Amino acid sequence: MKKNACAKCGGILVKQKIDYEKKVGEKRALFEAVPASVCTSCDEVWLDAMVAEKIEEIFNKSLKPTRWVKVPLWSLSRLT
Repeated sequence: MKKNACAKCGGILVKQKIDYEKKVGEKRALFEAVPASVCTSCDEVWLDAMVAEKIEEIFNKSLKPTRWVKVPLWSLSRLT
């Protein structure tokens, strides 16, 4: 497999800066300007180990965020 090929589908990976959401249970965090490789075919996101480790460190230590954002939430649980 080529170095810039998606391990999931074989598509082409393109380096981008993305918004990345991390959630575990009820705890959620949004990271912006995350360097990632994104597949042009299946949109799978691949993070370098160093980036993933930094996200884990920030998430687990609950470090002070750069800023807070409000996000609307709709629950469809009553419709199912």
